[in-house]
Parts: sequence; structure tokens; C-alpha cells
Amino acid sequence: MGKIITVFSHKGGVGKTTLVHNIGYILANHGKKVLLIDADPQMNLTAAVAGFTDSVSYGETGSEVWLQFLNNYPNLSNFLNLAAQEKEGRLKFYTTKQVYTYKQKHNANTSLGRPAIKAGDKIIFKNGGSIDLLSSSLGFSYTPRGDTPTSLPQMEFYLCNLVMNSANSLTHGLLFNIHRAIRKLKDRYDYILIDTPPSGGSILNGILFFSSDYFMVPVKPDFFSLQAIDGLFDIIRNWKAYLQPWFRSAMQDGFAEPIFLGVAPQMTKRFDIDGSKNAAHVKLWDGRINASVMVFLRGYVFFTKHSDMHNAEIWFKSLYPNSTPYIMRECCHFTGKLRDVAERAAIPVVFLNNAICDEMGETSLFVETTNVACTEEWYLAFRSILAEYTYIAEGLLRIDAANEQLNNATLPPDTH
Repeated sequence: MGKIITVFSHKGGVGKTTLVHNIGYILANHGKKVLLIDADPQMNLTAAVAGFTDSVSYGETGSEVWLQFLNNYPNLSNFLNLAAQEKEGRLKFYTTKQVYTYKQKHNANTSLGRPAIKAGDKIIFKNGGSIDLLSSSLGFSYTPRGDTPTSLPQMEFYLCNLVMNSANSLTHGLLFNIHRAIRKLKDRYDYILIDTPPSGGSILNGILFFSSDYFMVPVKPDFFSLQAIDGLFDIIRNWKAYLQPWFRSAMQDGFAEPIFLGVAPQMTKRFDIDGSKNAAHVKLWDGRINASVMVFLRGYVFFTKHSDMHNAEIWFKSLYPNSTPYIMRECCHFTGKLRDVAERAAIPVVFLNNAICDEMGETSLFVETTNVACTEEWYLAFRSILAEYTYIAEGLLRIDAANEQLNNATLPPDTH
């Protein structure tokens, strides 16, 4: 059965989309069937995967590339509407429109008048791995009362109104239908990664959170990320207070707190370009953030199957044996040129190769070499970024083994 992992922080600009984008593709390259869900109305993950990375207007005149894309492929608003109406049983949104798949990327871009990238066409995931995208949908135009919401902002307004008017017996099962539909996606995928908007007041974020098996929190080494960790438990508690009655009104099955995976510091500075030494301020903030994480976990962990801090730490070390709980891995800041080339090629940085760099006009930029002693700046930065995101992704591949180890360790002696 698949695993649903929500990436959440109510602070913006901490690298949620970057984390989902890069580790999703690494998991696919390990032969896993991966679904990326873009729940952020800004559509950044959708843009990164589908290639809307040059001058794209997000107006609503009908001719914009992103609107053509949403006409061609199902999006999260489609899915939520069908789910709420209990039409998700056979996942009809897949049968009416083919979900967007990475291998279709360049064909899709060509049909929309965008150039195909030959080097990108040569990227094939190993062992049958795949990337699908359930895209976001932008748009704030008013939907008359009673009509179906057609965008994520409209859906958010609708869900908030629904929750605040919970006395309506006709709508009691709607939120649970959405929850059940999201959980049912696990039948099709090994990993489902959800990129969320930076909002602790979002009802949709709460539904996605409580429909997940696990969650991780990207941070930056700064005071505002520390603030975000400090407020995390209150946000989750508020979501639960508003949402749990809806689940009880339908049935108890499935409502449980997801397991905390850890924090992933992003955009960290280094003394040296190969990433072997963190800047002093990074380690300082790692310690401060970890102290806040410990406070959060002491309140949260008792709701989970870990039940106490000791089990939570054992489980974390099973995933990330070379890390200090609960810092999964510090991720180096992207150099501007690496990010620019990857965005124009519509691939994550970890999938850059020399052919793509050449086609993007950066013939002096290389990320592959047979020279083991190479000290070229871009090469060393790329190798550091690749190693860090790969380490995080490979920890996710160990989840089943970690769960089994924890279950065995917590059994009474005579049941081993």
C-alpha cells in the first residue's frame, strides 16, 4: 500500500515545492510510482513540472497556457468536487482525462507551442518508476452560491463555509468523502507527496494533513522558521477541533494523526562549495529549531503510534541513521545558474545533465565529469544538492522497515 506524505509549513519561502519536486523524482528513479499533488493555488509545483517557467500570464482571458493545461488534464479541484459527491469510487476523474504524466511533458509543451527539449526526452526513470501530477488551479472569479467551485481558492471558501455550518445534516458526509478519496489514491501509487500552501488557517490543509500517513516540515535557518515550529502544535490541534466532528458524523475509520518524519533545513550556507562543512550560523539554527521540534513532539507524539519520545527517536534513526533527530538533512542553497537552467528545462535540479545544460545555452556549465578531482564550482554544488535530496528520499524508502522494527521492539518479550 502506498504512503501519503504531506509537506507543510505555515511559513512561506522555506522550500516546500523544491523539496517535493526533487525527492519525488528521486523516488521515481528508484522504480516507484509517484503522484505529486499541488495544493497551493500559486501553482508553483504545477509550473515546475509542466514547464510554465518562462513568461506565463496567469490571467483568465482563456488563451493562457496554464488554462489550456487545466483543460487538458484533471486538477485537484476536479478531484475534490467529484470526491465530495461520492463519485470517486471508480476514480472517474482518471477516466475522463488522462492524468498528467512526466513522460508526456515535452509532447504537451510542443502542443502548446513550447519547444521540446531533446535531452529531457532521454530521461527515463529506472525500473518502471513514474511521476504523475494532480495540478493546482488558480482563479478567484466568483462562483454563485450552490455552484461547483472551480478553483482551489473557491474550494477553500466552500470548505470553510461547510465546516462553520456543520449543523446541516445534508453535508455531514462531504469532508469524509474527500478524506476517503485521498486515502484511496494509495491503491495506485507507492508514494503520494502533497505540496501545501503556507497557511495554518486553511481547512483544505487540515483535511490533507489528516488524510496523510506522514508529514515533514521544511525550514530555513532563521527566526521565522523557529516561530513556525513553535506554532505547529496549536495549528494541528485547531484543525482537529474543527474537523473531527465531521469524521465522527460519517464514520471513525481513517481519522488518525500522521507520523512526523522530521525537518529539512533548506537553502543553507556552507563554508565550502562541496557542502562538507556547514556555516556556523546553520548549526546554531539547527540546534534552536531542534529544541522547538522537541517541544512540539512531546505534545504531538502521544497521538501517534509511537506513543512516546523514545520510540519516535528510534524510528527516526531507522530512517536517517546518519542524522541527529529531527534534522533529516541540511540542503545546500541552489546557485542561481543551476536553478535557472533546471527551471527553463522544467526538471528538478537533481535531474540536470550536461546535455540539458548545453541545450539551455550554458555550454560552460557541467554537472557530470569523469574527473574525480574536479573542483569546478557548479559541479561541486550540484553533487552536494544531489546527495542531500537523495539521502532524504532514501530515508522514505526505509519507512516500511522502520515500522516493522518499531513494532517488533514494542511487542511484549513472549511475542517475539
